[in-house]
Amino acid sequence: MEMINQIILALVQGITEFLPVSSSGHLALLQNIFGEVNISFDVFLHFATLLAIITYFYKDICNIIKDFLILNTKSKNFRLAIYLIIASIPAAIFGFLLSNYISYFFLDISLLAITFTLSGIFLFAASRIKKNKALNIKNTFVVGLAQALAILPGLSRSGATISTGILMGIKKNEAIRFSFLLAIPAIIGATMLKMDGLSFTFSLVIPFFVTFISGLFSIHLLMKFIKQENLKYFAYYCWLIALLLIGLSISKII
Repeated sequence: MEMINQIILALVQGITEFLPVSSSGHLALLQNIFGEVNISFDVFLHFATLLAIITYFYKDICNIIKDFLILNTKSKNFRLAIYLIIASIPAAIFGFLLSNYISYFFLDISLLAITFTLSGIFLFAASRIKKNKALNIKNTFVVGLAQALAILPGLSRSGATISTGILMGIKKNEAIRFSFLLAIPAIIGATMLKMDGLSFTFSLVIPFFVTFISGLFSIHLLMKFIKQENLKYFAYYCWLIALLLIGLSISKII
């Protein structure tokens, strides 16, 4: 893969990982345009976004780990750690069972059109809901199921988890924060599953840092933007991408 293509993919990954528009779907679309699909490269870029999340939420993560290790059962951080563990179980199971089949979705543009459409439906439905429930075992587990489904490219992980959280009644701010923290074990798990296929070369250093820096920048902006703006605009964007994918699929047939 040419360096310019790698940098474009890295920049797109860093920005779209934290938008509810599916980073994996965008990578799949671009790789189809570039004529080369590299799942290992995608996993490598996801690892860069993992470091961006850990850097941004460093204090939160330290507090959660500390209260969990000392078994401070009365603290919110301890309960949050339990909810994160529970919500991570579905993605761990789905990821293990389906890891050998995900590449087919990267290769099939028509399937990507379907998953982008579903992402838009999730987001639009969530834009109509306004409730204020606290995190609990039930709603966080359902959020975990949504994250498991978002293993498929085109189904936005952040979009699915944030939307599902809001649909389950979780306050928007809580749903957003929980979604970001839930990404940490998910990305670690995805990286471990594909570790055998990863091969590090010096040429990957630049794409890695492009993703990391753009990811940090995106989190900083989007934590404010998503809290204030309506999710329906992201739904419209997903549907627009779905139409683009349908057009590309038809052009290939013709």
